[in-house]
Amino acid sequence: MKSVFRFPANHPVLVGHFPGNPVIPGVLILEKILECYRQHHPQQPPPGGFSHVKFLQPLRPEEDLRLEFSAKNNNKVVFICAGENDTVYVKGEITLLHHRS
Repeated sequence: MKSVFRFPANHPVLVGHFPGNPVIPGVLILEKILECYRQHHPQQPPPGGFSHVKFLQPLRPEEDLRLEFSAKNNNKVVFICAGENDTVYVKGEITLLHHRS
């Protein structure tokens, strides 16, 4: 599954992060990753959190991002967040919650 998104240059958090040299905060990127997963996988177990995350490059506003998910196993989903020219910004794993009956 692929999802495409971007963070606008006028996002309120960028006023202080960092003036004159805006960088998208990691927590904002991770929130968007979880939001996209929930949107595109409503029938799957919900995400319980991140088991592994690696930030590889600073992310600037107005960059088109491609987010791809793939199942690693029954409990984990691997994601990669890349931009133009296939520059990878963030990659990692989401742990899924499985409810017991």
